[in-house]
Amino acid sequence: ATLAADQSALAEAEFVDNDRLVYAGQNGLELYSVSQQAVLWTGKPATGISVSEDGQTIAAVYRDESCATLYAADTGAQILQVDFSGKKQQVTGNDIFANPNDNLFALNSDGSMLAASFSDGSVRLFDLNTNEVFTVLEQMPEYGHFEGGFSGHYFAFSASGTQDSVFAVLDIQTMEQTGGYQSQYPFSVYTDANGISVQTENILV
Repeated sequence: ATLAADQSALAEAEFVDNDRLVYAGQNGLELYSVSQQAVLWTGKPATGISVSEDGQTIAAVYRDESCATLYAADTGAQILQVDFSGKKQQVTGNDIFANPNDNLFALNSDGSMLAASFSDGSVRLFDLNTNEVFTVLEQMPEYGHFEGGFSGHYFAFSASGTQDSVFAVLDIQTMEQTGGYQSQYPFSVYTDANGISVQTENILV
């Protein structure tokens, strides 16, 4: 199948399961079924995408808009609009040419919490059940690259700039930091249901 994507290098695609692919399409966010060879539903314009681990919820953001939209994966119904209070994710000057993958945009396992980084160097967690907003990292303009996500009830992230990099893990049940490091070398973070992987220089833990 050849699927027309949004005219931006920021346009992402993720598998919801073994049959369905959600992607930033030319007509908006679209869910494509491999077995049916058809688009099942279409949402609003999108570039950044995150799918909850249980495959029930999809979060999408369009370029540097100051909000994100949550969809029910099965029906395409809009569940919620998450207001970023004027904050925006980073977008390059020419986003048609390249995607530096500097933004953090992630749902937790059951789609009840969204994590996002912003162009002012801050990171926030949005509790989608209570509408509470937690500032994980205050405005730090010196940081321009963010990575991370959720693993169980933990949220791990890194923020990197030209001078240094920080890495931290939070228990989202207590909203307390359980660990953290700072280094002159960038941290890279990968999370999934099996755990948290952190890399810096030639060391992977």
